[in-house]
Amino acid sequence: MSDRILTYAQREGKLPLVFDDMTPVLPTLLPPSVYKIGGKVHRPTIEESRKSFINIQPVGTNMVQYLQTAERTQPLPHILCLGDDMTTCQTFTIVSDNAIETDTLLGAVDLCFKAFFVFDINYTKQCLPTWEFIQQAVYEIDGHESSNVKFLRTSIAA
Repeated sequence: MSDRILTYAQREGKLPLVFDDMTPVLPTLLPPSVYKIGGKVHRPTIEESRKSFINIQPVGTNMVQYLQTAERTQPLPHILCLGDDMTTCQTFTIVSDNAIETDTLLGAVDLCFKAFFVFDINYTKQCLPTWEFIQQAVYEIDGHESSNVKFLRTSIAA
């Protein structure tokens, strides 16, 4: 499936660099959903969607400080990569105030998805379409399918 997603992203001009893995590409292919916070409508940017899906921090990030900050700013499960946009040194799934190290970025995505599913937590709103796509296309679990998710599934199936 990753080959089909990467081919589609290149064809659509949404893949400026070559990636080994499809996961960082998904938020650029699936525009973030508009949602309300209080009475205000919030329209996250693609960058906000990418960061709420996979938060990339530099190598040497103070994990204790990161976890304390993340507990306030990003309380839902998410993925943390230490490295830069092209090189990942370490990957973690952050659940509550715990950092669970994984061997690969794909392993972190898998663990993060399972944390959402097992603990029955709503997906992060900023990258909701990305998680919905993973749920339906990768894990083949039925659920709400936005028009963007349906379009991407149809586009990569061809």
